Amino acid sequence: MLKAQGIQELNGGRGRSASIGLTTSLDFDASDISGRATQAAEQDLAAATSLQLAVERRLQNQLRTYVQQVQSLATTEAAQDKQLDQAEVVRKSYEQQFVGGKRQLVDVLSSARDFYDAQIDKIDTYNMRIQTEYQAAQSVGMLGSLIIATTNR
Repeated sequence: MLKAQGIQELNGGRGRSASIGLTTSLDFDASDISGRATQAAEQDLAAATSLQLAVERRLQNQLRTYVQQVQSLATTEAAQDKQLDQAEVVRKSYEQQFVGGKRQLVDVLSSARDFYDAQIDKIDTYNMRIQTEYQAAQSVGMLGSLIIATTNR
């Protein structure tokens, strides 16, 4: 509590002296101070807990997205394996038919190009899957473990 008082001479205000009094008081109740400190600490704990939960949710969502991407890319790779096998069968068939005189050279070259494109697509998808796995490992702090596991393969 803070109080201030001003007193001036009562002689009509012509005097040269005046006085000001200042009074302060502070309640040193220990339970009130420790109660406030406890309350502040509880609020800090609640804020830190909330922040931790938000970070955990963000990491879980990010990891879930990475897992879905890796699964999708693995499914695409499997489909591309089948496409690659089919493109190779077509290429070999066209080569045999060319030798037998039933296909033109442009057909053989087109089938070879389709086979080559299928190989490139499969390699690209594989690279994207591996990069996604590494990004996922990095986001959760396990990149070192992934690198060690892949070098032991």
